[in-house]
Amino acid sequence: MIFRASGLPRVMECNGSYALEAPYPDEEEEEAKEGTLAHEFAFMNLRYGCALNELDFEMYRAVTLYSNFCREFIKITTLWGVEVQHEIDLAGHILQGTTDFFAWLPDGTLVIIDFKYGHGWVEVRENWQLLAYAVLMWRKYGNGTEPRQVQLYVIQPRANHPKGPVRKWEFDGVLVRNYSNMIQNNISVASTDQARTISGEHCRYCKALIGCHTNQESLSHCIDVVGAMVNEEMTPESVARELDLLKAVQDRAKHRLEALEPYAIEKSKTGSIIPGYRATQSWSALKWNENDETTINKAIHEYDVDIRKPSQPFTPTQIIDRGILDEDKVKKLASRKPGAFKLKRESLTHAKELIKNAS
Repeated sequence: MIFRASGLPRVMECNGSYALEAPYPDEEEEEAKEGTLAHEFAFMNLRYGCALNELDFEMYRAVTLYSNFCREFIKITTLWGVEVQHEIDLAGHILQGTTDFFAWLPDGTLVIIDFKYGHGWVEVRENWQLLAYAVLMWRKYGNGTEPRQVQLYVIQPRANHPKGPVRKWEFDGVLVRNYSNMIQNNISVASTDQARTISGEHCRYCKALIGCHTNQESLSHCIDVVGAMVNEEMTPESVARELDLLKAVQDRAKHRLEALEPYAIEKSKTGSIIPGYRATQSWSALKWNENDETTINKAIHEYDVDIRKPSQPFTPTQIIDRGILDEDKVKKLASRKPGAFKLKRESLTHAKELIKNAS
């Protein structure tokens, strides 16, 4: 069996997803096509020095950030690669992937950089896709010796992540063999009838989500209860526990609904009866039949009316991004106003690390 590094995060969380997804074809969505284009330009720029002038401003900025970051490693080593395809045999199963960028530094550090062009946050810590790339590059170039250190990076310019567009996770190189063994064990189980499906955040993009019994069951336990007539004040701890539970239920229900609605629409369009539902045609807002310039000219000459909007300034962020003014000057003209309070989930990872190091 062939396992792709890009699909490994779900296999590591849910062994059974591999067999369930197998019948479904690989379909690249529009967002993924945009990311593929960004990767192609990044490859041409890094490998051959091709210019990026023809890109729109947003993609130009993203590809430039990624390319310049990679070049800092290219300056200090001759062993590097971009869009490197490789596959290895793990206990009779094939693990394959294409690493966006890798570099093996003179001090023995293996660097893996993954370029993400999407908006959804991608965390770098224990990211199994990046760990698979590390295993692939270690087996391809390590000559049997583990790296001294492994540095994993996610570069995600458009995600507005609180830790910024460049995020790093580093661990001792000897652990790369452990991660390789963990991957091998999981894909070995995934290829047998002992594989099990487990619901979780990883269900979000699973192609087999609609028919997965485990995912259905995970949302079927919202039941009414009969209890004592007691009204107790909630403690901060009980508030936190219930928030965790409800946030998880909200996310799972949202992901399943996002998969179920288009499925039901397609079934309805082909004649299936979905009791209580039917597919209805929606209509967009009124749009001009021709481009803006042509429409404006027609309105002026045929109806003697100017339909152009009054000119408006760029936003402060656009001024900074385009380099029209530096950030200090913009901040003298603009400021952030306080908004409404939102409840934000705190990450306990840093606190856990501090406790671990202290002990």
